[in-house]
Amino acid sequence: MRPLLAVALVLVAVAPADADPQHGKKKPPADPAEAAYQDGRRHYDLREWDDAIASFKESYRLRTDERSLFNIAQAYRLKGDCVDALGFYQTYKRNFPDAEGIPAVDKLIVDIEPCVREKTPPPVKPTKPGKTPGPAEPTDTTTTTEPALGAPAKTPPSPPPPPPAGSPGHGKRVAGITVASVGLVAIAGGVFFGLQAQSKAQDVEGGRGTFDPQLQADGQAADRNAKILFIGGGALVATGVIVYLLGRSHSEVEHVAVVPVSGGGVLAWRASF
Repeated sequence: MRPLLAVALVLVAVAPADADPQHGKKKPPADPAEAAYQDGRRHYDLREWDDAIASFKESYRLRTDERSLFNIAQAYRLKGDCVDALGFYQTYKRNFPDAEGIPAVDKLIVDIEPCVREKTPPPVKPTKPGKTPGPAEPTDTTTTTEPALGAPAKTPPSPPPPPPAGSPGHGKRVAGITVASVGLVAIAGGVFFGLQAQSKAQDVEGGRGTFDPQLQADGQAADRNAKILFIGGGALVATGVIVYLLGRSHSEVEHVAVVPVSGGGVLAWRASF
């Protein structure tokens, strides 16, 4: 019995320290976050970047520390994924602003900025809302061939009629000149009646000392007609000038009128621009 007892003691002595005496399995690590971090370090040393990133992320998920976050960014950069590397470098600076590794992170960000600009597509400019263009109509690319024998020849389409001659404001300019001419004639008539009124007034003042009511009435009528013709003629001249100018600017004159009033007249006109 003594030899068997000695063999049992030797087996117990050489058993691993972290073995389970009941099942023979290793005990779980005391710190899972540290175990994941060390696993990430092994993958990192072997340049197994995807596995290293996964292990460092697991370590950071279990224990928020700057080592794991920095190594995630480093693994992405060495893998060639500068866009994700920049994101984790920026997260590192945001979460650990007082860390000693901030200057090194700033330098690494500067180094990978050209790569980030190259791999980041430019922003798409928003299009203005409007009508969506429809599909383009197919163009006729067939060549013209000679008609077959006995077939009627195709006649070319007739050209469109030429546009009417003259500018849109030609009629207005002619109307303006006509109205102004009538106004000048009216002014001439006013001059005529004005001279008559002046002549009648001189006859009344020097008419042999007698008072002639008819002569005075004729003089007053001539004076009144002269004033009306002066005012109306001047209004017509002004109207003609306005219509002519509007014709040059292609405006539409809708209504022009001279309204006589007591002692003269009023020019009324309306136009659309």
